[in-house]
Amino acid sequence: MAGSSACAHPVGQDHARRFDRTVIFNEALRQQLNLSGRSVNIVDAFEFQAFYHPASLAVCVPGSHYGPVSYGRLRGFANAVARRCLGSGIKANDIVAIRTNDPVFHLAAILALKRICAVSLSTGQAGMPDEFTVDAVITDVPEAISGCEKVLRADWSWLTGDSAAISRHDSGSYETAAARIVMTSATTGDPKGIALTQEMLVRRMHACDAIFGDVVPTCARIFLDIGLTTSWGYLWAMKILARGGAVFFRGTDPAETLQAFGLYKVQCMIGSPASAGEFVGYYESTPDFACPFETMLSSGGMLTAALSERVRGRMCTHLIATYAATEITPLASAPAHRIVGTKGAVGYIAPWIGAEIVDETDLPLPPGEEGRVRFRGHTCVSGYVGTPRNARGVFKDGWFYPGDLGSITPERLLIIAGREKAVINVGGNKLNPETIETVLQSYPGVAHAGAFCRANAAGIDEVWAVVAGGADVDVQGLRAFCAQNLPALFVPVHIVRVADIPRNDMGRIMRSRLEGIAPSKL
Repeated sequence: MAGSSACAHPVGQDHARRFDRTVIFNEALRQQLNLSGRSVNIVDAFEFQAFYHPASLAVCVPGSHYGPVSYGRLRGFANAVARRCLGSGIKANDIVAIRTNDPVFHLAAILALKRICAVSLSTGQAGMPDEFTVDAVITDVPEAISGCEKVLRADWSWLTGDSAAISRHDSGSYETAAARIVMTSATTGDPKGIALTQEMLVRRMHACDAIFGDVVPTCARIFLDIGLTTSWGYLWAMKILARGGAVFFRGTDPAETLQAFGLYKVQCMIGSPASAGEFVGYYESTPDFACPFETMLSSGGMLTAALSERVRGRMCTHLIATYAATEITPLASAPAHRIVGTKGAVGYIAPWIGAEIVDETDLPLPPGEEGRVRFRGHTCVSGYVGTPRNARGVFKDGWFYPGDLGSITPERLLIIAGREKAVINVGGNKLNPETIETVLQSYPGVAHAGAFCRANAAGIDEVWAVVAGGADVDVQGLRAFCAQNLPALFVPVHIVRVADIPRNDMGRIMRSRLEGIAPSKL
Protein backbone atom coordinates (compact mmCIF):
# COMPACT_ATOMS: atom_id res chain seq x y z
CA MET A 1 0.00 0.00 0.00
CA ALA A 2 1.37 3.41 -0.98
CA GLY A 3 2.48 5.59 1.91
CA SER A 4 3.00 2.70 4.35
CA SER A 5 6.19 3.53 6.22
CA ALA A 6 6.25 0.19 8.08
CA CYS A 7 6.49 -1.81 4.86
CA ALA A 8 9.23 0.47 3.56
CA HIS A 9 11.48 -0.09 6.55
CA PRO A 10 14.09 -2.77 5.75
CA VAL A 11 13.83 -4.34 9.21
CA GLY A 12 10.05 -4.48 8.85
CA GLN A 13 10.43 -6.14 5.46
CA ASP A 14 12.78 -8.74 6.89
CA HIS A 15 10.44 -9.55 9.80
CA ALA A 16 7.48 -9.72 7.43
CA ARG A 17 9.26 -12.13 5.11
CA ARG A 18 10.40 -14.33 7.99
CA PHE A 19 6.92 -14.30 9.52
CA ASP A 20 5.31 -15.18 6.18
CA ARG A 21 7.69 -18.10 5.75
CA THR A 22 6.87 -19.36 9.24
CA VAL A 23 3.10 -19.15 8.68
CA ILE A 24 3.43 -20.85 5.29
CA PHE A 25 5.58 -23.59 6.85
CA ASN A 26 3.07 -24.18 9.67
CA GLU A 27 0.16 -24.42 7.24
CA ALA A 28 2.15 -26.68 4.92
CA LEU A 29 3.10 -28.84 7.91
CA ARG A 30 -0.52 -29.09 8.99
CA GLN A 31 -1.65 -30.13 5.52
CA GLN A 32 1.26 -32.49 5.02
CA LEU A 33 0.59 -34.26 8.31
CA ASN A 34 -3.09 -34.59 7.45
CA LEU A 35 -2.66 -36.56 4.25
CA SER A 36 -5.68 -38.76 3.66
CA GLY A 37 -5.15 -42.45 4.19
CA ARG A 38 -1.72 -42.13 5.81
CA SER A 39 -0.83 -42.37 9.45
CA VAL A 40 1.20 -39.28 10.24
CA ASN A 41 3.88 -38.32 12.71
CA ILE A 42 5.25 -34.89 13.54
CA VAL A 43 8.71 -36.43 13.90
CA ASP A 44 8.75 -36.36 10.09
CA ALA A 45 9.29 -32.59 10.29
CA PHE A 46 12.34 -33.13 12.50
CA GLU A 47 13.60 -35.86 10.16
CA PHE A 48 13.29 -33.48 7.22
CA GLN A 49 15.33 -30.83 9.03
CA ALA A 50 17.97 -33.45 9.89
CA PHE A 51 18.13 -34.49 6.22
CA TYR A 52 18.12 -30.92 4.92
CA HIS A 53 20.85 -29.53 7.19
CA PRO A 54 22.35 -32.33 9.32
CA ALA A 55 25.25 -30.18 10.53
CA SER A 56 23.07 -27.35 11.89
CA LEU A 57 22.76 -26.88 15.64
CA ALA A 58 19.74 -28.59 17.21
CA VAL A 59 20.42 -28.72 20.97
CA CYS A 60 22.89 -27.07 23.31
CA VAL A 61 23.37 -27.60 27.05
CA PRO A 62 26.28 -25.31 27.98
CA GLY A 63 29.07 -27.15 29.76
CA SER A 64 27.66 -30.63 29.18
CA HIS A 65 29.78 -33.50 27.89
CA TYR A 66 27.76 -33.58 24.65
CA GLY A 67 28.94 -30.25 23.35
CA PRO A 68 26.77 -28.68 20.63
CA VAL A 69 24.43 -31.36 19.21
CA SER A 70 23.64 -31.15 15.49
CA TYR A 71 20.45 -32.33 13.82
CA GLY A 72 22.25 -35.28 12.28
CA ARG A 73 23.71 -36.31 15.62
CA LEU A 74 20.39 -35.94 17.45
CA ARG A 75 18.71 -38.05 14.75
CA GLY A 76 21.39 -40.71 15.28
CA PHE A 77 20.75 -40.63 19.05
CA ALA A 78 17.01 -41.03 18.47
CA ASN A 79 17.49 -43.95 16.09
CA ALA A 80 19.78 -45.72 18.56
CA VAL A 81 17.26 -45.26 21.39
CA ALA A 82 14.41 -46.42 19.13
CA ARG A 83 16.27 -49.67 18.43
CA ARG A 84 16.76 -50.24 22.15
CA CYS A 85 13.06 -49.69 22.70
CA LEU A 86 12.05 -52.12 19.94
CA GLY A 87 14.53 -54.68 21.24
CA SER A 88 12.97 -54.37 24.70
CA GLY A 89 9.53 -55.19 23.35
CA ILE A 90 8.08 -51.68 23.19
CA LYS A 91 5.59 -51.40 20.36
CA ALA A 92 3.24 -48.89 18.75
CA ASN A 93 0.58 -47.46 21.08
CA ASP A 94 2.44 -48.52 24.24
CA ILE A 95 2.54 -45.78 26.90
CA VAL A 96 6.18 -45.24 27.85
CA ALA A 97 7.30 -42.94 30.65
CA ILE A 98 10.63 -41.11 30.48
CA ARG A 99 12.42 -40.09 33.67
CA THR A 100 15.74 -38.33 33.24
CA ASN A 101 17.55 -35.14 34.16
CA ASP A 102 19.49 -35.13 30.88
CA PRO A 103 17.69 -32.91 28.31
CA VAL A 104 19.60 -34.32 25.31
CA PHE A 105 18.77 -37.92 26.18
CA HIS A 106 15.24 -36.76 27.02
CA LEU A 107 14.73 -35.29 23.55
CA ALA A 108 16.28 -38.35 21.90
CA ALA A 109 13.89 -40.62 23.81
CA ILE A 110 10.86 -38.49 22.89
CA LEU A 111 11.81 -38.54 19.20
CA ALA A 112 12.56 -42.27 19.34
CA LEU A 113 9.17 -43.10 20.79
CA LYS A 114 7.49 -40.88 18.20
CA ARG A 115 9.33 -42.75 15.44
CA ILE A 116 7.99 -46.12 16.60
CA CYS A 117 4.57 -44.58 17.36
CA ALA A 118 4.66 -45.27 21.08
CA VAL A 119 3.02 -42.72 23.38
CA SER A 120 5.58 -40.85 25.47
CA LEU A 121 5.02 -39.47 28.96
CA SER A 122 7.72 -37.47 30.71
CA THR A 123 7.73 -37.37 34.48
CA GLY A 124 9.84 -36.17 37.36
CA GLN A 125 8.24 -38.58 39.80
CA ALA A 126 9.34 -42.06 40.82
CA GLY A 127 5.74 -43.27 41.09
CA MET A 128 3.73 -43.86 37.93
CA PRO A 129 0.11 -42.68 37.61
CA ASP A 130 -2.49 -45.18 38.77
CA GLU A 131 -5.32 -43.75 36.62
CA PHE A 132 -4.02 -45.53 33.52
CA THR A 133 -1.46 -48.20 32.63
CA VAL A 134 2.15 -47.28 31.87
CA ASP A 135 3.61 -50.11 29.79
CA ALA A 136 7.29 -49.25 30.33
CA VAL A 137 9.61 -46.72 31.94
CA ILE A 138 12.89 -45.52 30.46
CA THR A 139 15.12 -43.95 33.10
CA ASP A 140 18.75 -43.10 33.77
CA VAL A 141 17.97 -42.12 37.36
CA PRO A 142 19.02 -44.74 39.94
CA GLU A 143 15.92 -44.21 42.08
CA ALA A 144 13.47 -47.11 42.29
CA ILE A 145 10.37 -46.81 40.10
CA SER A 146 6.95 -47.87 41.35
CA GLY A 147 3.75 -48.49 39.43
CA CYS A 148 5.27 -50.19 36.36
CA GLU A 149 6.75 -53.66 35.97
CA LYS A 150 8.93 -52.95 32.92
CA VAL A 151 11.68 -50.53 33.92
CA LEU A 152 14.43 -50.02 31.33
CA ARG A 153 17.63 -48.66 32.86
CA ALA A 154 19.34 -46.41 30.35
CA ASP A 155 22.97 -45.34 30.18
CA TRP A 156 25.38 -43.75 27.69
CA SER A 157 25.39 -46.90 25.55
CA TRP A 158 21.78 -46.18 24.58
CA LEU A 159 23.01 -43.28 22.47
CA THR A 160 26.00 -45.05 20.94
CA GLY A 161 24.24 -47.99 19.32
CA ASP A 162 23.18 -48.43 15.69
CA SER A 163 22.13 -44.95 14.51
CA ALA A 164 20.98 -45.90 11.02
CA ALA A 165 17.46 -44.93 9.99
CA ILE A 166 14.67 -47.27 11.03
CA SER A 167 11.38 -47.95 9.30
CA ARG A 168 8.19 -46.29 10.40
CA HIS A 169 5.89 -48.17 12.76
CA ASP A 170 2.65 -46.44 11.81
CA SER A 171 -0.43 -46.91 13.93
CA GLY A 172 -3.55 -44.90 14.61
CA SER A 173 -5.06 -41.71 13.25
CA TYR A 174 -3.64 -38.20 12.97
CA GLU A 175 -6.74 -36.69 14.57
CA THR A 176 -7.61 -39.28 17.23
CA ALA A 177 -4.55 -41.32 18.21
CA ALA A 178 -2.63 -40.15 21.26
CA ALA A 179 0.95 -39.14 20.51
CA ARG A 180 1.86 -37.77 23.93
CA ILE A 181 0.49 -37.83 27.46
CA VAL A 182 1.27 -34.80 29.62
CA MET A 183 0.69 -34.84 33.35
CA THR A 184 -1.00 -31.87 34.97
CA SER A 185 -2.10 -31.10 38.50
CA ALA A 186 -5.20 -29.27 37.14
CA THR A 187 -7.13 -27.42 39.85
CA THR A 188 -6.54 -29.74 42.78
CA GLY A 189 -2.85 -30.61 42.83
CA ASP A 190 -3.53 -34.26 42.00
CA PRO A 191 -1.68 -35.44 38.87
CA LYS A 192 -3.87 -35.99 35.82
CA GLY A 193 -2.98 -36.96 32.29
CA ILE A 194 -4.09 -35.35 29.05
CA ALA A 195 -3.57 -37.00 25.68
CA LEU A 196 -2.26 -34.88 22.82
CA THR A 197 -2.83 -36.05 19.27
CA GLN A 198 -0.62 -35.00 16.35
CA GLU A 199 -3.47 -32.72 15.22
CA MET A 200 -3.74 -31.05 18.62
CA LEU A 201 0.01 -30.52 18.80
CA VAL A 202 0.07 -28.78 15.41
CA ARG A 203 -2.93 -26.65 16.37
CA ARG A 204 -1.09 -25.44 19.45
CA MET A 205 2.09 -24.77 17.49
CA HIS A 206 0.17 -22.66 15.01
CA ALA A 207 -1.60 -20.80 17.85
CA CYS A 208 1.77 -19.87 19.37
CA ASP A 209 2.73 -18.07 16.17
CA ALA A 210 -0.49 -16.07 16.24
CA ILE A 211 -0.64 -14.93 19.87
CA PHE A 212 2.85 -13.60 20.71
CA GLY A 213 3.28 -10.91 18.09
CA ASP A 214 5.72 -10.70 15.19
CA VAL A 215 9.01 -11.32 17.02
CA VAL A 216 8.58 -14.79 18.54
CA PRO A 217 7.81 -16.57 15.22
CA THR A 218 11.07 -15.26 13.77
CA CYS A 219 13.30 -16.56 16.59
CA ALA A 220 15.34 -19.58 15.54
CA ARG A 221 17.45 -20.02 18.71
CA ILE A 222 15.44 -20.29 21.91
CA PHE A 223 16.46 -20.85 25.53
CA LEU A 224 13.87 -23.16 27.05
CA ASP A 225 14.00 -22.86 30.84
CA ILE A 226 10.91 -24.91 31.50
CA GLY A 227 10.86 -28.67 31.86
CA LEU A 228 10.10 -31.15 29.10
CA THR A 229 7.72 -32.82 31.55
CA THR A 230 5.34 -29.88 31.10
CA SER A 231 3.02 -29.36 28.13
CA TRP A 232 4.59 -25.92 27.54
CA GLY A 233 8.16 -27.21 27.49
CA TYR A 234 7.29 -30.17 25.29
CA LEU A 235 5.30 -28.01 22.86
CA TRP A 236 8.13 -25.52 22.35
CA ALA A 237 10.82 -28.17 22.04
CA MET A 238 8.86 -29.97 19.31
CA LYS A 239 8.02 -26.68 17.61
CA ILE A 240 11.66 -25.54 17.53
CA LEU A 241 12.95 -28.86 16.16
CA ALA A 242 10.16 -29.13 13.60
CA ARG A 243 11.18 -25.87 11.96
CA GLY A 244 14.95 -26.28 12.06
CA GLY A 245 15.77 -24.05 15.03
CA ALA A 246 18.01 -24.69 18.02
CA VAL A 247 16.83 -25.27 21.57
CA PHE A 248 19.06 -24.31 24.50
CA PHE A 249 18.81 -25.63 28.07
CA ARG A 250 20.55 -24.29 31.16
CA GLY A 251 23.93 -25.69 32.10
CA THR A 252 25.21 -26.35 35.61
CA ASP A 253 27.34 -23.18 35.62
CA PRO A 254 25.38 -19.93 35.23
CA ALA A 255 28.41 -18.13 33.75
CA GLU A 256 28.78 -20.78 31.03
CA THR A 257 25.09 -20.50 30.25
CA LEU A 258 25.21 -16.69 29.96
CA GLN A 259 28.31 -16.95 27.80
CA ALA A 260 26.56 -19.43 25.47
CA PHE A 261 23.65 -17.01 25.03
CA GLY A 262 26.03 -14.41 23.65
CA LEU A 263 28.22 -16.75 21.60
CA TYR A 264 25.26 -18.39 19.87
CA LYS A 265 23.17 -15.20 19.73
CA VAL A 266 20.17 -16.81 21.42
CA GLN A 267 17.11 -14.72 20.54
CA CYS A 268 14.38 -15.77 22.94
CA MET A 269 13.92 -17.08 26.47
CA ILE A 270 10.86 -19.05 27.54
CA GLY A 271 10.49 -19.63 31.26
CA SER A 272 8.58 -18.88 34.44
CA PRO A 273 8.71 -15.70 36.54
CA ALA A 274 10.94 -17.65 38.93
CA SER A 275 13.49 -18.45 36.22
CA ALA A 276 13.31 -14.88 34.90
CA GLY A 277 14.06 -13.65 38.42
CA GLU A 278 16.99 -16.03 38.74
CA PHE A 279 18.58 -15.02 35.44
CA VAL A 280 18.09 -11.29 35.87
CA GLY A 281 19.94 -11.75 39.16
CA TYR A 282 22.83 -13.37 37.29
CA TYR A 283 22.96 -10.51 34.80
CA GLU A 284 22.75 -7.86 37.52
CA SER A 285 25.69 -9.43 39.36
CA THR A 286 27.81 -9.84 36.20
CA PRO A 287 27.67 -6.55 34.27
CA ASP A 288 30.22 -7.77 31.70
CA PHE A 289 27.62 -10.07 30.13
CA ALA A 290 25.26 -8.53 27.58
CA CYS A 291 21.91 -10.26 27.16
CA PRO A 292 21.18 -10.99 23.48
CA PHE A 293 17.49 -11.81 23.82
CA GLU A 294 15.12 -10.10 21.38
CA THR A 295 12.10 -11.28 23.36
CA MET A 296 11.14 -13.22 26.49
CA LEU A 297 8.01 -15.19 27.38
CA SER A 298 7.03 -15.55 31.03
CA SER A 299 4.48 -18.22 31.89
CA GLY A 300 3.54 -20.33 34.89
CA GLY A 301 2.87 -17.63 37.47
CA MET A 302 2.08 -13.99 38.04
CA LEU A 303 4.67 -11.55 36.68
CA THR A 304 5.05 -8.83 39.31
CA ALA A 305 5.64 -5.18 38.49
CA ALA A 306 9.02 -5.17 40.27
CA LEU A 307 10.28 -8.22 38.42
CA SER A 308 8.96 -6.95 35.10
CA GLU A 309 10.86 -3.69 35.54
CA ARG A 310 14.11 -5.46 36.43
CA VAL A 311 13.91 -7.86 33.49
CA ARG A 312 13.04 -5.13 30.99
CA GLY A 313 15.79 -2.91 32.37
CA ARG A 314 18.65 -5.45 32.31
CA MET A 315 17.75 -8.35 30.02
CA CYS A 316 15.14 -7.63 27.36
CA THR A 317 12.70 -4.78 26.75
CA HIS A 318 10.28 -7.04 24.86
CA LEU A 319 8.92 -9.08 27.76
CA ILE A 320 5.64 -10.93 27.16
CA ALA A 321 3.38 -12.15 29.94
CA THR A 322 1.46 -15.32 29.11
CA TYR A 323 -1.32 -17.35 30.67
CA ALA A 324 -1.81 -20.99 29.73
CA ALA A 325 -3.07 -24.31 31.01
CA THR A 326 -2.03 -27.83 30.14
CA GLU A 327 -5.59 -28.58 29.08
CA ILE A 328 -5.87 -25.59 26.71
CA THR A 329 -2.92 -23.54 25.55
CA PRO A 330 -2.01 -20.84 24.71
CA LEU A 331 -4.80 -18.76 26.24
CA ALA A 332 -3.72 -15.16 26.76
CA SER A 333 -0.71 -12.89 26.39
CA ALA A 334 0.34 -9.24 26.54
CA PRO A 335 3.46 -7.10 26.44
CA ALA A 336 4.38 -6.87 30.11
CA HIS A 337 4.61 -3.07 30.13
CA ARG A 338 0.98 -2.77 28.97
CA ILE A 339 -0.55 -4.70 31.87
CA VAL A 340 1.94 -4.09 34.67
CA GLY A 341 -0.29 -1.43 36.25
CA THR A 342 -3.36 -3.67 36.46
CA LYS A 343 -3.34 -5.94 39.50
CA GLY A 344 -3.89 -9.58 38.58
CA ALA A 345 -3.74 -8.97 34.81
CA VAL A 346 -2.22 -11.93 32.94
CA GLY A 347 -2.88 -11.09 29.27
CA TYR A 348 -5.40 -10.48 26.53
CA ILE A 349 -7.40 -13.58 25.65
CA ALA A 350 -6.70 -14.99 22.18
CA PRO A 351 -9.56 -14.34 19.70
CA TRP A 352 -10.03 -18.06 18.99
CA ILE A 353 -10.57 -18.82 22.70
CA GLY A 354 -14.06 -18.72 24.12
CA ALA A 355 -13.87 -17.25 27.61
CA GLU A 356 -16.52 -16.47 30.21
CA ILE A 357 -16.83 -15.51 33.84
CA VAL A 358 -19.68 -17.39 35.48
CA ASP A 359 -21.31 -17.61 38.88
CA GLU A 360 -21.67 -20.76 40.98
CA THR A 361 -24.63 -21.86 38.82
CA ASP A 362 -22.66 -21.35 35.58
CA LEU A 363 -24.60 -18.26 34.53
CA PRO A 364 -22.37 -15.78 32.61
CA LEU A 365 -21.49 -12.57 34.41
CA PRO A 366 -21.02 -9.15 32.76
CA PRO A 367 -17.56 -7.75 31.90
CA GLY A 368 -15.60 -6.62 34.94
CA GLU A 369 -17.52 -8.76 37.43
CA GLU A 370 -15.57 -11.40 39.33
CA GLY A 371 -16.46 -15.09 39.23
CA ARG A 372 -15.30 -18.49 38.01
CA VAL A 373 -13.23 -18.54 34.82
CA ARG A 374 -13.97 -21.00 32.01
CA PHE A 375 -12.60 -21.50 28.50
CA ARG A 376 -13.18 -23.47 25.33
CA GLY A 377 -11.55 -23.62 21.92
CA HIS A 378 -9.87 -25.75 19.28
CA THR A 379 -6.69 -26.14 21.36
CA CYS A 380 -8.58 -27.64 24.32
CA VAL A 381 -8.69 -31.35 25.10
CA SER A 382 -12.03 -32.90 26.01
CA GLY A 383 -11.00 -34.69 29.19
CA TYR A 384 -8.37 -36.59 31.11
CA VAL A 385 -6.87 -40.01 30.49
CA GLY A 386 -8.39 -42.76 32.60
CA THR A 387 -10.45 -41.93 35.67
CA PRO A 388 -8.44 -39.41 37.72
CA ARG A 389 -9.43 -38.39 41.21
CA ASN A 390 -11.01 -34.99 41.90
CA ALA A 391 -11.65 -34.23 38.22
CA ARG A 392 -15.38 -33.67 38.53
CA GLY A 393 -16.53 -30.39 37.06
CA VAL A 394 -13.24 -29.54 35.32
CA PHE A 395 -14.74 -30.33 31.89
CA LYS A 396 -18.41 -29.54 31.48
CA ASP A 397 -20.64 -28.88 28.45
CA GLY A 398 -17.65 -28.21 26.23
CA TRP A 399 -16.02 -25.82 28.72
CA PHE A 400 -12.79 -26.20 30.69
CA TYR A 401 -12.77 -24.80 34.24
CA PRO A 402 -9.17 -24.20 35.39
CA GLY A 403 -10.20 -23.44 38.97
CA ASP A 404 -9.30 -19.76 38.80
CA LEU A 405 -11.37 -16.83 40.00
CA GLY A 406 -11.18 -13.66 37.99
CA SER A 407 -12.77 -11.17 35.64
CA ILE A 408 -12.58 -10.11 31.98
CA THR A 409 -12.56 -6.51 30.85
CA PRO A 410 -14.46 -5.33 27.74
CA GLU A 411 -11.10 -5.49 25.89
CA ARG A 412 -10.82 -9.17 26.92
CA LEU A 413 -8.00 -8.55 29.37
CA LEU A 414 -8.00 -11.49 31.77
CA ILE A 415 -7.54 -10.62 35.44
CA ILE A 416 -6.92 -13.47 37.87
CA ALA A 417 -7.95 -12.89 41.49
CA GLY A 418 -7.03 -16.27 42.96
CA ARG A 419 -7.84 -19.96 43.09
CA GLU A 420 -11.10 -21.67 43.90
CA LYS A 421 -9.19 -24.20 45.96
CA ALA A 422 -5.94 -23.94 47.88
CA VAL A 423 -3.16 -25.25 45.66
CA ILE A 424 0.48 -24.30 46.05
CA ASN A 425 1.74 -23.04 42.68
CA VAL A 426 5.46 -22.52 42.11
CA GLY A 427 6.37 -21.51 38.56
CA GLY A 428 3.30 -23.23 37.14
CA ASN A 429 3.96 -26.46 39.05
CA LYS A 430 1.16 -27.29 41.45
CA LEU A 431 0.84 -29.46 44.52
CA ASN A 432 -1.66 -29.91 47.30
CA PRO A 433 -0.37 -28.31 50.52
CA GLU A 434 -1.56 -31.45 52.32
CA THR A 435 1.19 -33.41 50.54
CA ILE A 436 3.85 -31.13 52.00
CA GLU A 437 2.21 -31.16 55.41
CA THR A 438 2.10 -34.96 55.48
CA VAL A 439 5.86 -35.09 54.96
CA LEU A 440 6.47 -32.42 57.60
CA GLN A 441 4.29 -34.20 60.15
CA SER A 442 6.09 -37.50 59.59
CA TYR A 443 9.30 -36.00 60.99
CA PRO A 444 10.05 -36.67 64.68
CA GLY A 445 8.78 -33.93 66.97
CA VAL A 446 6.38 -32.27 64.48
CA ALA A 447 2.79 -32.53 65.66
CA HIS A 448 1.06 -30.20 63.19
CA ALA A 449 2.16 -28.34 60.07
CA GLY A 450 0.88 -25.90 57.49
CA ALA A 451 2.32 -24.98 54.08
CA PHE A 452 1.77 -21.88 52.00
CA CYS A 453 3.41 -19.62 49.38
CA ARG A 454 4.91 -16.21 50.04
CA ALA A 455 6.60 -13.87 47.59
CA ASN A 456 10.26 -13.09 48.27
CA ALA A 457 11.92 -9.70 47.78
CA ALA A 458 12.06 -10.29 44.01
CA GLY A 459 8.34 -11.03 43.87
CA ILE A 460 8.86 -14.78 43.28
CA ASP A 461 6.65 -17.21 45.18
CA GLU A 462 8.45 -19.55 47.58
CA VAL A 463 7.13 -22.36 49.75
CA TRP A 464 7.04 -21.65 53.48
CA ALA A 465 5.95 -23.91 56.30
CA VAL A 466 4.89 -23.46 59.91
CA VAL A 467 5.25 -26.38 62.31
CA ALA A 468 3.95 -26.94 65.81
CA GLY A 469 5.52 -29.43 68.18
CA GLY A 470 8.43 -29.79 70.50
CA ALA A 471 10.90 -26.92 70.83
CA ASP A 472 13.73 -29.32 69.96
CA VAL A 473 12.62 -29.85 66.35
CA ASP A 474 15.73 -29.66 64.17
CA VAL A 475 14.68 -27.26 61.41
CA GLN A 476 17.73 -27.95 59.23
CA GLY A 477 17.21 -31.67 59.59
CA LEU A 478 13.54 -31.20 58.75
CA ARG A 479 14.41 -29.35 55.53
CA ALA A 480 16.82 -32.14 54.56
CA PHE A 481 14.08 -34.66 55.25
CA CYS A 482 11.70 -32.72 52.99
CA ALA A 483 14.33 -32.63 50.25
CA GLN A 484 14.39 -36.42 50.31
CA ASN A 485 10.62 -36.79 50.14
CA LEU A 486 9.31 -33.88 48.05
CA PRO A 487 9.95 -32.46 44.58
CA ALA A 488 12.68 -29.83 44.82
CA LEU A 489 10.35 -26.92 43.99
CA PHE A 490 8.13 -27.75 46.97
CA VAL A 491 10.77 -28.12 49.66
CA PRO A 492 10.01 -25.26 52.09
CA VAL A 493 12.53 -22.45 51.77
CA HIS A 494 11.70 -21.32 55.32
CA ILE A 495 10.31 -23.40 58.19
CA VAL A 496 9.01 -21.50 61.22
CA ARG A 497 8.19 -23.00 64.61
CA VAL A 498 4.85 -21.77 66.03
CA ALA A 499 2.79 -22.54 69.11
CA ASP A 500 -0.24 -23.83 67.22
CA ILE A 501 -1.80 -24.11 63.76
CA PRO A 502 -5.06 -22.15 63.30
CA ARG A 503 -8.03 -24.43 62.62
CA ASN A 504 -11.79 -24.00 62.26
CA ASP A 505 -14.49 -25.84 64.19
CA MET A 506 -14.30 -28.78 61.84
CA GLY A 507 -10.59 -29.17 62.61
CA ARG A 508 -9.50 -28.02 59.16
CA ILE A 509 -6.54 -25.67 58.77
CA MET A 510 -7.57 -22.05 58.25
CA ARG A 511 -5.20 -21.46 55.34
CA SER A 512 -5.94 -17.78 55.04
CA ARG A 513 -4.30 -17.27 58.43
CA LEU A 514 -1.14 -19.34 57.90
CA GLU A 515 0.93 -16.57 56.39
CA GLY A 516 -0.10 -14.20 59.17
CA ILE A 517 1.39 -16.35 61.94
CA ALA A 518 4.81 -16.54 60.28
CA PRO A 519 7.09 -13.50 60.52
CA SER A 520 7.76 -11.83 57.18
CA LYS A 521 11.48 -11.55 57.98
CA LEU A 522 13.64 -14.17 59.61
